[in-house]
Amino acid sequence: MNIHHYDPHTGIYQRSTVADESPLEPGVHLIPAHATTDQLPELGTGEIAVWTGDAWQKTSPAQPTLEWMKQQSIAAIKATAGKIILTRLPAWKQNNLTARAIELLAGNQTMLPEFQNIQDQWEWVKNVRQASDIAEANITLAVNQVEVTAALTTGLAELEMNN
Repeated sequence: MNIHHYDPHTGIYQRSTVADESPLEPGVHLIPAHATTDQLPELGTGEIAVWTGDAWQKTSPAQPTLEWMKQQSIAAIKATAGKIILTRLPAWKQNNLTARAIELLAGNQTMLPEFQNIQDQWEWVKNVRQASDIAEANITLAVNQVEVTAALTTGLAELEMNN
């Protein structure tokens, strides 16, 4: 099975390799981070493939615009923030915590340590989102590609501190 690797920040295609088979699950292939099994698009002269998080997009790197660089950087920030949140709190756990919080509120049991734990988890999510929002704002305010790169690098570092 072929897998296609891309830059974790820009999504730009880097190389293709063959996926390793899982030593624990025969027939299951291991897909590393920042790689996909989605087929690469056919590229014309001067075009490159960029992973958007859902699919490959063709673009020309010859003259990346400031706006394009901002969009790619913001997408990288959002994807990183989402992964950080879902790593600690998968969707099923978020749903369960929400349901349990409603139960505790309905029973007026907000003083229990369990309710405080739910509030602490929510505060952590808000901190990750705030770091993402600040990074996105800094990228949006950047006036050149150097500033975009600096804002992206700083934003990703801030997000990782919440990990």
